[in-house]
Amino acid sequence: MDVTIERAREERALGPFVPELLVLLVAFVFGFLIAFPAEYLLGTTSSFIVGFIEEPAKQVGLVVLAISFPLIFKDKKKALQLGALAGVGFAFCEDLANYFVGAQILNATGQTAAGNQEIFARIVISLPGHVMWASIAAFGTALAALRFSNYSKRSVSNFLYAYAKKDSLFFLVSAAVLHTVYDLVPFLLQIFLLVISAVLMYGFYKQLPDDLRTFKFEGARDFLKSSIRQVREARRPEVKFTKPVEISQPSSDVSLGAVYCPRLGHKNSADSTFCGLCGDRLVKSE
Repeated sequence: MDVTIERAREERALGPFVPELLVLLVAFVFGFLIAFPAEYLLGTTSSFIVGFIEEPAKQVGLVVLAISFPLIFKDKKKALQLGALAGVGFAFCEDLANYFVGAQILNATGQTAAGNQEIFARIVISLPGHVMWASIAAFGTALAALRFSNYSKRSVSNFLYAYAKKDSLFFLVSAAVLHTVYDLVPFLLQIFLLVISAVLMYGFYKQLPDDLRTFKFEGARDFLKSSIRQVREARRPEVKFTKPVEISQPSSDVSLGAVYCPRLGHKNSADSTFCGLCGDRLVKSE
C-alpha cells in the first residue's frame, strides 16, 4: 500500500490535534511518575544523570504514537513539533514542582523575595531548554518509528529493537548530554548551553531530509560536521552575480547630424573626426 495513503489513514484515525495533545499530556504525567521520583531517590547524584532520566521520559508519548501510528513521523517537521510539545508538557510539570517545593523551602528560611526571583528566572530559561532537547530526541524516535513500520509484529519489544540503532541513540544521547551539562554548570553558563542547544537543533533539522525515510546515518562525527556546516551556510548572505548589461550605441546618427563615440557613447557633431571626450577616432557609417 502506498505510504502516503497509509499515513493519511493514520492521521484520519487519530483525528485533529490528537497526537499533539497526547504527547503534551503524557510528558506532563511522566514527569511526576518517573522523572521526579527517580531524582528524589538518587539524591545529590541526580544532576549527573538527570538528562538520561528525563529525556527518555519525554519521549514516552511519542513512543506510544509510534507503536500504533508510525508513519505520522515521516516528516521531520512533524517530529520536531511533537518533540517540542513533549518538552513543553514536561517543563510545565517540572516548573510547578520547582515552584511549590522551592517556595516552601524559601518561606521556611525567610528568603522569600530574592529566592522567588531566582526560581522564576530558572523556570523561564529552562522552558526553551526542555523544548529543544525533546525536539532533538524526537528525531531519533521518528527514525525508530519508520524502521518499526516495516516490522510485521507491532510490539514494545520490537520498537525498542528498532530504537537501539546508532541514529536513534545518537539523537537521544545528544539531548541527554546537553541536558546534563546544563544542570551541572552555573546559571550564566546555562544560557550559553541554551544557545549551543539551539544551534545544534537547527543544524540537525536542516541536515535531515524532509522525508526521514530517505535518511542515511553515516556516523556521529560526519553528521555533526554536516550539521554545523548547515548553520554556517545559513549565516552567509546569498550573493547573486548578474552579468552586466551591455548598452550599444549607434556609431553615427546621420538624421540627427551626430556621430557617437564607439568607446564611451559620447555624442559628437557630424563633422567631428575625433571624440571630444576621449580623443578616439570616430567611425562614421556610410
